Amino acid sequence: MSDSPEAKELAIIDLANDELWQRIKAFDFDDADANLNFSDRLARENGWKPEFAARVLEEYKRFVFIAIRADHEVTPSDAVDQAWHLHLTYSENYWKEFCENVLGSPLHHGPTSGGQKEAQKYWDQYQSTLDSYEAISGEPPPPDIWPTPRDRFADVSAMRRVNTCRAWVIPKPSQQQLQIAKWICLVAGVGVLLLGYPWVAVFAGAAWFLCAGIAAHERSSAINRARNDGNYAMMAAGFLMMDGGRPENHDGGDFTGGDGGGGCGGGG
Repeated sequence: MSDSPEAKELAIIDLANDELWQRIKAFDFDDADANLNFSDRLARENGWKPEFAARVLEEYKRFVFIAIRADHEVTPSDAVDQAWHLHLTYSENYWKEFCENVLGSPLHHGPTSGGQKEAQKYWDQYQSTLDSYEAISGEPPPPDIWPTPRDRFADVSAMRRVNTCRAWVIPKPSQQQLQIAKWICLVAGVGVLLLGYPWVAVFAGAAWFLCAGIAAHERSSAINRARNDGNYAMMAAGFLMMDGGRPENHDGGDFTGGDGGGGCGGGG
């Protein structure tokens, strides 16, 4: 974790005696009279288990606390951003009850203007958020909800809404897996050829070309997305080389009001 200047200025906060945190912590997103409450909707829309959705909501609360307490703009993880997006759709609850009565300040969410400068801005802003999280709470954020900046900005531009009643969702192999499959096909092809089974070797060779073609297509697509999104820093750092990383083209924004700053963050 990098030592950002913003994080160095912060000290661990006694959350048990912090009035703002106690108001945020006590805030209930769910309506007891609703057939589909907020946390259930968050889990359903993202395909999460209820337990994970509950953890994300807890981290969303920590995020907005950091947005007020930290003297810099902040960017959430993708999971936390999904909770923020959904909360914004409950507009009266968000603006009147949460921002006005709990935070005491408006917390705005706006789109990035795109390009390399914005990509680097939100990369740095997200890292500063991670640093401030640890500086304020005294412990690092959970990595399954708060991934590294590299992972945070790797895949979002490729995300789509999919109706699973009409389409299957099958995981793609990673670049490492494709490379391993290529070597297996090559070794198997040579082996069966030496054993006197040329037709089997032909199939192994075809599988090798298939793996090589898929790997080349995925790498080309990733580089094109990085170029279009302005993530040249990610390309230069080699983040697209072997792990199938795909920079994002997501939202970014500014915080208006309070002591800090906020935003979604994105690479495009």
